[in-house]
Amino acid sequence: MARPVFGRGVRKLKPGTAFFLRAPVDAGAVAIAAAHSVPRDVLVSADEVSFELGSSERVVSISSRLLAPPGRPFTQTAGSLREDFLLFALDLEPSHVRLLEADPALPDPGTRIQLLGIPSTGPHDQDDVFGTVSAAAESRIEVALDVPVDLRGWGGAPLLDASRGVVVGMLQAAFPREKGLSIAATPIGAVLEALSAPLEGGLGQRFGEFPAEDPRPATRSTVPAPPAPEPAVTARAAAPPPEPPAGSSQDVLSRLGRDLSSGRQAPEGGLVMEIEYPPNDAILGDSIGAFVAGRALA
Repeated sequence: MARPVFGRGVRKLKPGTAFFLRAPVDAGAVAIAAAHSVPRDVLVSADEVSFELGSSERVVSISSRLLAPPGRPFTQTAGSLREDFLLFALDLEPSHVRLLEADPALPDPGTRIQLLGIPSTGPHDQDDVFGTVSAAAESRIEVALDVPVDLRGWGGAPLLDASRGVVVGMLQAAFPREKGLSIAATPIGAVLEALSAPLEGGLGQRFGEFPAEDPRPATRSTVPAPPAPEPAVTARAAAPPPEPPAGSSQDVLSRLGRDLSSGRQAPEGGLVMEIEYPPNDAILGDSIGAFVAGRALA
């Protein structure tokens, strides 16, 4: 795994995650990242992008051209998961990374998945987490992760069939479910379709040759939004615990839980929240934010 790195004055911009596939073009390899991770104005104004390992920051390759027009982020009104990717032609053969193989076939529900990415903290260049495919269609793949995990900066990370080691998709979004965390991914078949007809016969076009605004007309997306988490159901068979002291933090949390579960409206101009993730006493967050799951009443 590597991060695409764009120079922005004295501060580098490192959006998302990139991985490398063997490509059916003369370049021999292609770097792939999520379109929603890289602002289009940053991309088209850049002369080149370098790809660096996560912790060691070793440069593994450089690119100045795209093999296909920039994809449309799924976060846009007209966007979809099937077109949210960037295909970078490489000016240097990648070093210190493994070129992955891809399988365009959709994984079956129940397939075990290995998600590779770059941890947001720590000394390691790469980390992984496992899950199970819960649904797969041409529009999206959904995977229920085994454990909750901090996926900040993992957009564009590859999903591998855990038993075969081939790429079947790329990470786009995460959403909470009743027990844990699920992810939505682009089927890798969509990427391979774009690679089958690369720009300029495989040479690609320089970033600045693409318009700063997406020229395609807006069309309604047919990709459904990630499902909302099912509300938690609480059952009590034993006698309720004693009430906490009035005004204590336990009392505030207790009343908040009752408000959310009973559907009571928040006070005028007020906001109440129930945080399911991260767990109590967790310390996380930086300048780009943190993943939080729960419910809010405003």
